[in-house]
Amino acid sequence: MFKKVLVPLDRSELASEILPYVSWLAGRLQAKVVLMSSISPSRGSETSEADVKSELDRVGDALANLGVRSESVVTKGDPAEEILRVAQLEGCDIIAMSTHGRSSLGRGVMGSVTDQVVRRSPIPTLALSSQHHEDVKHSRPLAKIVLSLDGTPRAEKAVPYVEELAKSLALDVLLVRVIDTGGPYVGLLEDTRFIKVDPEIKAEATAYIREVARKMTAQGLNVEWKILEGTPTESILRLVRETPDDLMVLASRGHAGLTRLLEGSVAETVVRGSGRPVLVLPQDAAV
Repeated sequence: MFKKVLVPLDRSELASEILPYVSWLAGRLQAKVVLMSSISPSRGSETSEADVKSELDRVGDALANLGVRSESVVTKGDPAEEILRVAQLEGCDIIAMSTHGRSSLGRGVMGSVTDQVVRRSPIPTLALSSQHHEDVKHSRPLAKIVLSLDGTPRAEKAVPYVEELAKSLALDVLLVRVIDTGGPYVGLLEDTRFIKVDPEIKAEATAYIREVARKMTAQGLNVEWKILEGTPTESILRLVRETPDDLMVLASRGHAGLTRLLEGSVAETVVRGSGRPVLVLPQDAAV
């Protein structure tokens, strides 16, 4: 698992913010890194392919000094399309990239390369928003894996990934179950803090998360669990911001088009708003 990592770069400081996480993960997983940059045809005259390749090679040299193998690829075309194409062509099993932390509506109308990749990629995406991000200056950027489960088989597909990563990276695991206490207008019409959760619902959620924790503990992992109450997105965002050294793992619902724009996506919203690394697993992900 995760033997080849695709890292799209666009010569910006923002794009390179993912590199400390990539070098740390790749070094411990003995994974090879594919550094890529796509030159837009409309800007081809402004950007030299040789200059872009040279910059990627400099990044590769820095990774080599950390013991990480890499190669560089320069393409021309639509960035999102090229990222997905190169990932398949190179046989990558994860894409790692940074993104701006702009608002969901602005991103929905204007489009975002990272959003498109997260939405369409058949392989996992490790995404990092710069909205609240601080430079990683220590040698161990991750301390724990946080997995959010909602009781559905879709979410549980993330469990094998978390188990393998936790073992390979020697990380603890925190399982989270959010009891949803509000609808789409909860922030306007009511306050979720004053909504009482049915004791039976809370008991079911607790029993469920305990059982998942028990099974993971049997795999030799150090596992904790937590029950949160509120809207899923805000609850997860609050938790991620309180634990800055954790890796959040979420399973994508795979909505598309107008439905996705109007309803939003917990995964994409957490990526945009957390400023922390978020591993998003596609619907058909398999270890």
